[in-house]
Amino acid sequence: MTMSHRVQLLHHRVPTPPRPHTRPRPHHPHTPTSAPVLRPFDSTPVHYATHPFLSQHELRFTRCLRSETTMSSERGVGNRVGEQVGDYVIAKKIGQGMFSTAVYQAHAVDKEDEVVAIKEIDIFSNSKEERESILHEVELLKSFNHPNIVRYFDSFIDSNTNNLYIVMEYAQCGDLRRIIEKARARNTPLAERTIWKVYFQICNGLRYMHERKIMHRDLKPANIFVSSGGKAKLGDMGLGRELSSTTGHVFTMVGTPFYMAPERIAEEGYNMAADIWSLGCILYEMAALRNPFFREGIDLISLMSIITAADYAPLPEDTYSEALRSLVDSMLVTNPDDRPTAKHVFRTARSQVESLLSASSS
Repeated sequence: MTMSHRVQLLHHRVPTPPRPHTRPRPHHPHTPTSAPVLRPFDSTPVHYATHPFLSQHELRFTRCLRSETTMSSERGVGNRVGEQVGDYVIAKKIGQGMFSTAVYQAHAVDKEDEVVAIKEIDIFSNSKEERESILHEVELLKSFNHPNIVRYFDSFIDSNTNNLYIVMEYAQCGDLRRIIEKARARNTPLAERTIWKVYFQICNGLRYMHERKIMHRDLKPANIFVSSGGKAKLGDMGLGRELSSTTGHVFTMVGTPFYMAPERIAEEGYNMAADIWSLGCILYEMAALRNPFFREGIDLISLMSIITAADYAPLPEDTYSEALRSLVDSMLVTNPDDRPTAKHVFRTARSQVESLLSASSS
């Protein structure tokens, strides 16, 4: 039986092995005068289930935050540095995430210069729904062929660890979130020409997905990867969703709260326009070096309120062009029907890059 065939059998494997034992999480009582404080990159799980002032709708919204902050250290992936999995040797650990996941830099056994990224997933400790999401990501990656989407190479289950490994293109510069964080730490804004050169590639990848009627549903800087040559690529397709000709909207609440469109927070049906909202958040963050809806000490209810009102500080006129500022404003509107398409945003960004190239050559 081939490794790829064994991955296909995951759809049918029953029963599911029991989850490994984990330490009970401490209970954090909430005071009756405040809602939980949210932090966009906090890795500590937040406990809301007994909060007396959260409605069922607000509790569903917090589940997105909890899944965002549940890291792989709680379950069965380990540190594989120096080990061989399949035809690859693990060089170093470069990340971790949802669904019992670790991400490594690796190289082919006989070719050290053939560098790849490998995602390790303790797939059998996940729920049925999580396994389906993981396998959906594999199928999406296999179907994509675009320079601005992370390339898929292989997937297999290692007989020693019984974990699933997804082999993908490696991005030497890491993700966009780290680039933004470094610029913020240096208190040095990204040059507008740099923003446009990266952003139009992000838009190009999303345009390709939308033309195939596939939503990303979790667009954010941490899911955009940059190579040493400055090529930007969309990744982490686990929440991607295809719309059929008869399905115009979906209703599930998944994604990252700080980049979530108002209609998704309101649990209304949403479509491709929800990705455009996230795209607006990303452009704003590349310019301002922070999410448009982040506030120090912000709580859940306040976050929901400012997103649904599209309440954000405009970008300064003396720092960024009218083209950049107006594009942000066109995407961060509460009515999804008023937002531009991915194709329109891509064309706008590409025209700015072409103008920059023309100006530099003259």
